[in-house]
Amino acid sequence: MAELRTAQAKSIAWAHDVGITQMVTATLGAGDTPTMDEVKQAADEYNRIAATAAKAGIQQGLHNEGFELSEVNGRRTYDILFELLDPALVKFQFQMSTISRGFVAHEYFTKYPDGSTRCICRTSI
Repeated sequence: MAELRTAQAKSIAWAHDVGITQMVTATLGAGDTPTMDEVKQAADEYNRIAATAAKAGIQQGLHNEGFELSEVNGRRTYDILFELLDPALVKFQFQMSTISRGFVAHEYFTKYPDGSTRCICRTSI
């Protein structure tokens, strides 16, 4: 996120130079105990970043790391972000290893049935 906050135009220019059409951010936050206000603030910021990227022909994506795996008021931050992030601007990458944390892939693909554009299933072998 630091690079997108401080040098997004430079990142977009480089992406265009090398033919990249998607940028995926590993996480929106620092730490794994955010407040609801911090989640909303992170989502607002990323929606703005994604809007700028979209105007330049770049699709933003969000991976799920510590911040996204946390809970706020008994709800998964990742689920809250699905509600707060603009689906036209931000696509989600579902990390299969999160099943060890209780995330169930088919629940996300069922809830968001346009999986090829809303969720990307990724696993490491």
